[in-house]
Amino acid sequence: MLKTYKSLAGNVAYLMVEYEKDLKKILIWLLGGSRGGLMRLKILLLLKKKPMNPHQLTRALNVNYRTVIYHLELLERYELVSSLT
Repeated sequence: MLKTYKSLAGNVAYLMVEYEKDLKKILIWLLGGSRGGLMRLKILLLLKKKPMNPHQLTRALNVNYRTVIYHLELLERYELVSSLT
C-alpha cells in the first residue's frame, strides 16, 4: 500500500506542474497574446474587487454589452471566472 501511495503522490505532483504550465500558456494567450487580452484583464481585475454582473461591467468599462458577454464566455470556458447562479 505505501508504495502505491508514493507513486500516486509523484503523479499528482507531476500533474500539478503540467497543469501550471498549461495555465500559464492559457493566461499568456488570453491576456497578452490576443487582441482582446487587455479587455479580459480589465474584467478580471474588476471581478477581483467584487462580483459584478455583465451590465455593471458594461458601465464600469464603458463598452458594448455584447463585448462584455463575449469576453466573459471566453474567461468562463477557461475556468477563470464562474457565474454565482
